[in-house]
Amino acid sequence: MTASRVRTAAIICGGYAIVGAVMLAPITNYRHLGSATYGSDTRLTVWILAWINHVTLDGGSLFDANVFYPARNTLAYAEHLLSISVFSLPTYALTRNPDLAYNIAWLLSYFTCALAAHALAWRVTRDHLASFVGGIAYAFCFYRMLHGHAHIQLLWACWIPLSFLLFEWWWRRPSWPRIAILWLVVLMQVLASWYLAIMVLIADALLALYLAFWLRPSRQMAIRMIGHLAAAAIAGGVVVWPIARHYTFLVALNGDSQAEALTYAATMKDLLVPPLNTWLGQWLVRHGSTAPGWIWGEKTLFLGYVTLALAIVGLLRIRPSTSPDRLRASHADERVALGFFALLLIVTVALAFGPSPHAVANAAFDATPFGLLSLLPGMSLFRVPARFVQLSTLALAVLAAAGAKTLHERLGMRGRLVTVLLLPVMLSEWYLVDFPGGAPQPERIPAVYRQLATLPARAVVSLPDYIGGPEWFEESDYQYYSTAHWHPIVNGYARTEPPGYRDRMTRIATFPSSDCAEAMRAIGADYVVFHAARYPGGAAERVEHATSSPDFTLVGQSGSDYLYRVR
Repeated sequence: MTASRVRTAAIICGGYAIVGAVMLAPITNYRHLGSATYGSDTRLTVWILAWINHVTLDGGSLFDANVFYPARNTLAYAEHLLSISVFSLPTYALTRNPDLAYNIAWLLSYFTCALAAHALAWRVTRDHLASFVGGIAYAFCFYRMLHGHAHIQLLWACWIPLSFLLFEWWWRRPSWPRIAILWLVVLMQVLASWYLAIMVLIADALLALYLAFWLRPSRQMAIRMIGHLAAAAIAGGVVVWPIARHYTFLVALNGDSQAEALTYAATMKDLLVPPLNTWLGQWLVRHGSTAPGWIWGEKTLFLGYVTLALAIVGLLRIRPSTSPDRLRASHADERVALGFFALLLIVTVALAFGPSPHAVANAAFDATPFGLLSLLPGMSLFRVPARFVQLSTLALAVLAAAGAKTLHERLGMRGRLVTVLLLPVMLSEWYLVDFPGGAPQPERIPAVYRQLATLPARAVVSLPDYIGGPEWFEESDYQYYSTAHWHPIVNGYARTEPPGYRDRMTRIATFPSSDCAEAMRAIGADYVVFHAARYPGGAAERVEHATSSPDFTLVGQSGSDYLYRVR
């Protein structure tokens, strides 16, 4: 690599690092990366990555995770995040700090998405400043701000743009080494999360159909390519099925998935109205508008006016060229590429709009794109159509990069200056203001859980339990706390729970009753961590009864946290 290329790469990487540091400041505590964490789903994903890293380093059964004891296959009640864990493992191996490992992997997700989208935009535009627009539009769009505080499994989407690059690379000159590299990249995306697995497979299938129309191979080459794809599909199935089979039971538990999907379907308002937690949204509210939506939920998906405007300019490049003959071939190649991203945008927005309300209400056949997709096996688990906007933002990013290139071609240096001035405006449309709760704060795992690490235990239960209550999200704390000792715990936090879990926890929640002790003995649970301060008004009377109970022995205390062993 020449010195100029190294310098260019350093400038690009530095630019994305600076943009990321600014854009993520409202939801990042840079001073406490080793201890700061949000609650709820964030702590669930911290635990998932820590559990996989723990099993990788120390051994154990991956899917028989240490939650929902005595149930088996309990990791399958949540996402496995296997390919994401690869990027958290080095930090965890060196520090055994689950928060630091998570936070570094989380920050990397934005950086890798920016670089991957930049590379894809560069393939189309051959203009680094225009490609920088694309990288920013994909990595720091509001969709990622919406999911940034909790859903790392949706943020690690750098493999999708890379798969587009590699797919075209393989298509133009098919070979086994090329299909192997493409297969590995797609596999990494498939093993990040169920949602991204569906997205990358749909997007690459759409690209295959598109290339087959525009770059039609010869009959002999087509047979060879089909062989490559068949071999890749079989190899992918061999790798993925041992993991996917653990999740097959969820299909039966998913209930009325279409009705739920309708709840989480996007609308044009969701895409075009600035959210409440942006300066544009707050400006609208101050001027009497009630349209801006809150950041929580799945439907605040603002695409950004600057990005949309540049993307419209980029779409105009699809028109036939009037360039001299020597430029027509390259322009035709660009038009083919941009045509695909225009198609991708249309298809994914249509999918994001979800099922037909009429079809759902009348249990009728649904001919919408999402309805047809739902007919495929396992698609009932795709309960949030709005998440298809992930692919829409990638299509917009490339089209916006093409729009910036148009400015550069038409206006020269003035066009580049316009692009530089538009970048902060684009970012400001997505920047979070008045984020609920502010940046994550340091969380110290209670000392009694570290004491448990020194004690032999078959299983531990923490009280109070929150499942089914208004503060259900607090249950995730106990999974997070278990990273201090890795003993099995009776508690669990996921979208659903094993059969009998609620009945078991209802009995145990009567602590320190004899019924609680009998329920714990029945499943082999040894210890209770009792958080007195978490009970409304405290729990002094319960503590007094537990301390004098014939069923429990106090073995540790730290402030208002008590550790009891069942006799």
